[in-house]
Amino acid sequence: MSFDFLKQPVARDTTPHAPGEILRRLVLVGLVAAWAFAAILGVAGWAGGDAGRLRAAAVCAALGLALFVARRRLGPPSTIAPAAAPAGPPAAALTPTDGAPPRVLLIDASLTGPGGNCSRLLDALDLRLAGRARVERVALSGREALSFADLEPRLRAADAFVFATGTHWDSWSSSLQKFLEDATPAEATDLWLGKPAAVLVTEHSVGGKGVLSRLQGVLVTLGCSLPPCSGLVLSHAARLARRHAPDPAAAEDFWSIEDLDVIAHNLCQAATRREADWRAWPVDRKDYARVWLRE
Repeated sequence: MSFDFLKQPVARDTTPHAPGEILRRLVLVGLVAAWAFAAILGVAGWAGGDAGRLRAAAVCAALGLALFVARRRLGPPSTIAPAAAPAGPPAAALTPTDGAPPRVLLIDASLTGPGGNCSRLLDALDLRLAGRARVERVALSGREALSFADLEPRLRAADAFVFATGTHWDSWSSSLQKFLEDATPAEATDLWLGKPAAVLVTEHSVGGKGVLSRLQGVLVTLGCSLPPCSGLVLSHAARLARRHAPDPAAAEDFWSIEDLDVIAHNLCQAATRREADWRAWPVDRKDYARVWLRE
């Protein structure tokens, strides 16, 4: 009989967990401990006729009930799945297999939230996706703002994404930056892997194209794929130029609302592909937030 298996290292879960997940687990431990103490003290107090132990058991039971309610309010646990190793089997297809239209999640990442320029741009895209996709819409700012933890189940259920952001000092919105930072533990997991993403950027005059290109690069690194012609920058200056150009043909090269037709078409085409043998490279999931500057 071989005992080589005793020499193998013990497998450890090195996946980082969000603060909400850690809190959820601590609440669960406290809940189990409170009810266990309540049962032990209750039995001991009843058997010995000890009123003090019975009161302590009641307190533990009440604490356990409060922790149970708190756990329910924290919502379901996180389900970030580990990425496949480069040499492992190909990932399962991430496209709908039931013949239903793809599920497209529109993410309004503007600072103003619903009602702003990005929101109106998403309205126009939503109209063009009608009949082609099952559309869900969320916002990262405003009264209905959702965090990455709140959005994780919807991101996982989606077949494709559309990110819309304004241009702020040559970058995207701070709410989108926070979202991307919180998404770090999910990098290269099946939450993103191979799912097509489109990017819509609004700008007053300049800076939007740089935002578009860099954001597309971030999404690819997370694991998304980019369909052809899936990024657009809608500029207030360009719209004025198109409106007042002496020769309309001279302004045809500027992006316009009508270009959303192409984005909607290509995004749905990419989301309904039936073949997806995506793989991911190794990602540091144990110590990605370590402090490396020590002197």
